[in-house]
Amino acid sequence: MGNVAVAWHWYFVSALPKAMLLTLFLVPLSVFRVVEVLVGLERTGRLSISKGFLVDTHWLQFLLPIIGFVFLYSFLGHKEMRFIFPALPILNLGAAVAMSKLARLAFSPQEKKDDDAAKSFSWVALFGFVCGLGCMLLSLCGSLTFVAVSKMNYPGGDALAELASYVQQNYPPKDISPTNAEEIPVVHVHIDVASAMSGVSLFGQRAAQVSTDPYMEWKFSKDGYEEDRSVGQEGFDQFTHLLTEDPNSVKSLVGFHVIRTVQGNPRLSLAERRIVTNDSIFVMERNGWRDEMGN
Repeated sequence: MGNVAVAWHWYFVSALPKAMLLTLFLVPLSVFRVVEVLVGLERTGRLSISKGFLVDTHWLQFLLPIIGFVFLYSFLGHKEMRFIFPALPILNLGAAVAMSKLARLAFSPQEKKDDDAAKSFSWVALFGFVCGLGCMLLSLCGSLTFVAVSKMNYPGGDALAELASYVQQNYPPKDISPTNAEEIPVVHVHIDVASAMSGVSLFGQRAAQVSTDPYMEWKFSKDGYEEDRSVGQEGFDQFTHLLTEDPNSVKSLVGFHVIRTVQGNPRLSLAERRIVTNDSIFVMERNGWRDEMGN
């Protein structure tokens, strides 16, 4: 969302529908006994609604605080999906309660007490259960699709993993440790803003270190994109590798060449029926680095 203020109702009309998909339609059925009333009308032919019957107060006491929680957060100008994550488990539980009610009405026959009692089987309950099941299955498919798209949304982390794999292939571990500090091979990586914001983390940096020569030294730098943190007098020439979103953005990059290109910025194209990506992060190597390493 960034820092853009959105309408107060954004959580209700956009965030929650995206988070829960079609299962959100089941949540009201956990509180309002609409299906029970329709089933009773089908079985008896009479619309019988007693006082307090339409609302399930037992589950309402759990749902009201969640609605209040989301409502209060709606007054904040800055809104993000993650702010309402604590509300999702209870809402999902509400959907499960609704499915439990539909299953009980559809598959638990009622005993006939007299000749005027209607048949116990309910088409209304069965229809409601099938619709609820369809909502769950479609939501599952939607969630799996979103997972497939979102896993391509971290090209910076993928680029660092690609670099580690490249170094491992082109600089295999040595059996004998270097005799002095000057012989220790160094991989000095500069990480630009786009890479840092799209998956590069300390976990990835440690994974890169342990996957290559144990005597190889890895250095990481994020300097250069803030005025008080420059790359120094040596410029980008001090680095052996770069993770950057634009290989042509810095003049100093003329001494580097691209060794890997990582896809990112995924979007689901319904017309092409596939996930479309773009070249997002480029892994660059200083010219002559492999010769310096003796490969």
